Amino acid sequence: MDPDHVGGNDKLARAGLSILPGAVAAGAGLNDDLVSNSGRASVLAHENVLTRMTAATGPQAVPFGLWPTKTFAFRQYSMYLNGEGIQVIHMPAAHTDGNTIVFFRRGDVIATGDIIDTTRWPVIDIKRGGTVQGELDALNRLMDLTILNVPLQWQADRTFLVPGHGFVYDKLDLLEYRDAVTVVRDRVQDLIDEGKTLAQVKTADPTLGYRSQYGADKGEWTTDMFVEVIYNELAAKKGTKK
Repeated sequence: MDPDHVGGNDKLARAGLSILPGAVAAGAGLNDDLVSNSGRASVLAHENVLTRMTAATGPQAVPFGLWPTKTFAFRQYSMYLNGEGIQVIHMPAAHTDGNTIVFFRRGDVIATGDIIDTTRWPVIDIKRGGTVQGELDALNRLMDLTILNVPLQWQADRTFLVPGHGFVYDKLDLLEYRDAVTVVRDRVQDLIDEGKTLAQVKTADPTLGYRSQYGADKGEWTTDMFVEVIYNELAAKKGTKK
């Protein structure tokens, strides 16, 4: 539902044709014309995306043309297109509560959205249902879905992961990314168990060893913000005050 991911929806829809009108898992409560997107290409998303986009008002209002025209409410939406089996799988409470991955089974390619962002630590948008644990759950699910022929790493036989931002990953890259997030989470948990405050946790630098690869000291999502989200989530479970 991020602007940089939905901003082109209207232009893309107008450039194509609807090939999924009347799908039973989509368009609940919408008229037939909207379900078929008036003959234009369909825009598919989990229903949480449509719910949040339609609820936004004022300066945050999202133009109608950017809304999904098809939604699904369950764990996944599956289809065949051009001989390719495709699974659109909901990853709840990761970057947001509307994240999906798109698994192209024949091509062995997974579009991960912002569950993976190789340019920085994963963004956890708590205002829109994102959680650190949900992010880790999603990364672990991706680990289960990816395959790498380890003895033959120089060959192309592997699952490729296309992130929301950054460069293409394979299973080994994903392993490093998942482990980095897990290590930082565990370090913050250890510091909380020692009774450290948020300020003290930041001073202890739980991202040490990974900061040069994923860290950022300025911009819309910094390392401090990532650590703070982890701290607040873990502290809330423990009942710790800042």
